[in-house]
Amino acid sequence: MSDLMTTGLRAYTILLAFLLGSVFASFITCVAYRTVKGESWIRGRSHCDVCGHELEKWDLVPIVSYAALHGRCRYCGAKIPGDSTVAEITLGLAWVGLVLRFGLSLATVEFMGLATLLLGLSVADFMSYEIPDGFIFSGLIWYAATLAAGGIFKKVPVGRLFIDGIIGAVAIAGGLLVISLIFDKITGKESLGGGDIKLFFMLGWYLGWKKGLLNLIVACLVGLLMAATSRREKIPFGPAISIASYVTIILGDPVIHWYLGLF
Repeated sequence: MSDLMTTGLRAYTILLAFLLGSVFASFITCVAYRTVKGESWIRGRSHCDVCGHELEKWDLVPIVSYAALHGRCRYCGAKIPGDSTVAEITLGLAWVGLVLRFGLSLATVEFMGLATLLLGLSVADFMSYEIPDGFIFSGLIWYAATLAAGGIFKKVPVGRLFIDGIIGAVAIAGGLLVISLIFDKITGKESLGGGDIKLFFMLGWYLGWKKGLLNLIVACLVGLLMAATSRREKIPFGPAISIASYVTIILGDPVIHWYLGLF
């Protein structure tokens, strides 16, 4: 009976993580779309981009509404892009991965919030080739909030985490900024956007300097892969950094331990 309860609770937790992840994905993609279009994400109801009809609650159920409507607007029949549904599935699976990796812990909550913000800024970067500062500021605020919560409830060494975070933020982002400025001066071309450097600065707090460096390496590899497989002439770097960050969060510790064990 105990094993059945444990299995049932695990399955329930995984299902709940997926459902909540898809809900937050729906919200954060809406924030990204409206931010890029210069609209308020606080006021105003969602509407069809073709006919302008305001959407009802049953039109906005993550994944389910898109499938039920066969990817078309209920009111005018226009085809609805599947990007939001892909984002909902992606974040749902990402949240499940975090639960499986970290269990029911403060780290899981922290990285769930970060993954949600990374999805939003990736969508915005894909649309506009810019990372809105609001996502960066929100990430820093979320880090501070979870760090404070860890110090209060979990008795984690806040000072050590803070120092590791600030070293990671300044070392990675600062080093990239210097290299970028030198490269831009020599070539006369922009090598790395300011939003990308700000993103690395924000991620440095979460990852520290060791995983921050690993994240940079993985981001470059993901960026090269995206450039090789995409039909777009210009590839935004934000999504590559976001994918690399998730990989680093899940696999960073074992990879670093393996690497250091070689010496």
